[in-house]
Formats: sequence, C-alpha cells, structure tokens
Amino acid sequence: SADALRYAINDSTEPKPFLTNGAPGGLVIGGVTSPAATISFELGKLQLNPTPQTVTIFSDDFEGAWPGQWNLSKITSGANPNVHWGHSTYRAAGGTGSAWCAGGGSQAQAPGSTYVDNMGTWLVYGPFSLTDAISANFDFDLWYKADSSKDGSGNLYDYVIYGASLDPPTPTSGFYGYRLTTPDTAGWLHCSLDFSAITSIQTVGASQVWVGIKFGSNSDGLHGYEGAYVDNVVLTKTVPPSAPCTYSIAPAAQ
Repeated sequence: SADALRYAINDSTEPKPFLTNGAPGGLVIGGVTSPAATISFELGKLQLNPTPQTVTIFSDDFEGAWPGQWNLSKITSGANPNVHWGHSTYRAAGGTGSAWCAGGGSQAQAPGSTYVDNMGTWLVYGPFSLTDAISANFDFDLWYKADSSKDGSGNLYDYVIYGASLDPPTPTSGFYGYRLTTPDTAGWLHCSLDFSAITSIQTVGASQVWVGIKFGSNSDGLHGYEGAYVDNVVLTKTVPPSAPCTYSIAPAAQ
C-alpha cells in the first residue's frame, strides 16, 4: 500500500511478479492507495509470453486406406518397377497394419515372404511447407532384416534410406538424410530425422519439402529375408510464438 511506500508491482519492482516456471509474471498494478474502508489501485496491461509450438504436419499408423497420402511413384532409375511398397498386416509396431517394402505392385510378394532382386522403391510424402518453422522432425518405427553383404565402401547392398528433399519425387530426385547401417534391427527400431541435421540442403524455411523412405536391393539373388516394414510415421514442425497475446482491462478503482 501507499503507507508501506509500495505503490506498484510489475516486472521492474522488488519483489516482482513471476510465473511458477520462473518466467516474468507480466502483472502490472500501480497507483496503490493507502488502506481505508477500501484500497484502490490501477490494473494495467497483462502480457503473456507464449512459447514455440509443435505442430503435427502428417501422421500415419497404417490402419486406414492405402496408400492414403503416400506417393509411390518414385522408383530408382533401372530398378524393378513391379514390386514396391504396399500395405501389410503381417507385422505392425502398433495396431494391425504397416507398410512393407514388397507388398505392392503388379508382382507384389505374398505376406511374410521375401523381397526380390533389383528393388528401388520409395515411400514419399509431400509437399509440405516449413516456411514458418524453426525446426522439424520426421519419426517412424522400422522393422528390418536383409542380406548382410556389403560393397567395397562398407555399405549394405540391400538397404534403407530415409531423408528429405526439395524436389518433387522423380527417379533421379535426391533425398538427404540417413542410410541404415545394420542388416537386422532385431525387432522394431525407432528412427528420427532432425531436419536441422541435414547440411546438403536447407529444408527448414523452405516452401516445398518432401520426406521419403527407400528400400533398395541388388541383383545377387541373396534375398531370403522380409526386408523393411514401416509404422507409426509422425512428421512435425516447431513454429515460433505468434505476436504476444495482450489482454487489457480498463483501469478501475477496486
């Protein structure tokens, strides 16, 4: 009160208001009078400081219609176009469905059987915008078992790649991200792509971005394995807070 020589409380006074997380409280009270039958003060503007928000752009648990919003048209140049990603109920990380690398196409393989020679099939989603994003992530669960043969550089001949691109999906469009280094995930493995870790292209801030998962195999005939299954895909972006939310209450005697 005025008798205590404390006429106000705001972010510049001591003590000052604060939120439970220690952030500034945004409380603005001034013109505090001496106590009598009533005490009067003026209530100024209260300003909230919102935090960045995470927004889900796309998700798929493969329990709905296939292929949904997935684009299956990208087949690596020279690869077998007759076997590609398809829906499967043979394995799932959750629920009953997943995407299987050899479950689609005119020569789709029987559930639970093996992939074939010379595959280069992509599971692609997009385009989507990251113009308002400060970060983005692509997450999914992967079950993988394939031939363990490697080339002279130590890369698996039969492999999974997942990444992002700034180009529409074509046989030659480039995706940048990660290549799986194990031929056997020993069950379901959670995979995550942080877009800020991609240095070859600038995806965060771009107006059109695609994400993709590729399964590839060579033609050596060593394909007595199921290959890759994908489930529980989630694509998110983090956006900055909008303009601070300001609430005004007309000053009034209390």
